[in-house]
Amino acid sequence: MLFSVIVTIYNLEEYLEKCIDSILMQTYRDFEIILVDDGSTDKSGEICDNYRKKDSRVVVLHKQNGGLISARVDGLMLANGEYSIFVDGDDWIETSELQYVSEIINDYYPDMIEFGFWKEYSDIIDLRHAGVAEGLYQKEILWKEIRNIIETKPCFFRALENTIWCKAVKTDIFRLVENKLCPKITWGEDVIATYSLLHCVEKIYISYRPLYHYVERKSSMMHTSRISQIPIIEQEMDSIWNRYCLQDSVAYKHSILKNMTFLEEPQKVLENYSSTLGVPGNRIVIFGKGVMAQGIIEACSKKGINIVAVIDSYDVDRIRLFEYDVIFIAISVSSIVEKAIQLLVSMGIECEKIKYIRYEDL
Repeated sequence: MLFSVIVTIYNLEEYLEKCIDSILMQTYRDFEIILVDDGSTDKSGEICDNYRKKDSRVVVLHKQNGGLISARVDGLMLANGEYSIFVDGDDWIETSELQYVSEIINDYYPDMIEFGFWKEYSDIIDLRHAGVAEGLYQKEILWKEIRNIIETKPCFFRALENTIWCKAVKTDIFRLVENKLCPKITWGEDVIATYSLLHCVEKIYISYRPLYHYVERKSSMMHTSRISQIPIIEQEMDSIWNRYCLQDSVAYKHSILKNMTFLEEPQKVLENYSSTLGVPGNRIVIFGKGVMAQGIIEACSKKGINIVAVIDSYDVDRIRLFEYDVIFIAISVSSIVEKAIQLLVSMGIECEKIKYIRYEDL
């Protein structure tokens, strides 16, 4: 068997059927699907059992609630596939995902494949993928590319996507990595797992093709503060870097931690841009309407900073209706920041009025 698809589930009855159906409808058929019910108190467990009765490829594990890391480890212990892929129970995948990944395996037989995904939030859908070029990498070459990105790209530029569900990994390597993760971590586990994997694999294939649909919901944990987790995450990252003697890439570890801290504490923008955003009387336009923008708007309101408008790419023409001193691009994806800058400049807006977060500002 080539693939084990592991779905972690906790109280997701509203979304679960769409998720499971997207997996069972795969054009590639040589796989099992492992549904890990992590102590759900709604009808999620019943839904899992119904699918097990209908399809012999479905394996169901009901367990006491232990958190995401525990659910992933238990799912991997049941996995029979040579490669494992994780899917969150409220997301879904393209029906061609396993077929496409199987073709990469047949051609290159890498230890890990990373592919692109769609990030869906409210009415906004973003295509996301790794920052390094597509293709096959040996580990040492990929780290050289990562270090180059640190030195040449703006803040928030992702060399790899810090998520597990956009990756297919040899199961024995996945087991090794997930079993070493600290079970106390309830946020940031994907970042730690990603960079643990990067040090355990030898061949990595990077693809931009979007195969996964990640749906960010207003009720998700992404919208609650988890800044208290940062010291635990930093300790785990230090352990990884020390384990593999990665002194020449310490800067990348620091950039990851700084980005995570900033996204949880957007008020740091005001501290770092006090000479621009904090000048009394300055009129600010916020470009962006996602989670990061919401945090910055809230922080600005507490400081009494004058926000005259909030716009995005689809209604950018509204900017002509306002008088402003600064346009602040409140977006955490560097590729989108770059596109926003190009769009604003093409409209005749002076570069001096366009501000965004740079790595050195964090």
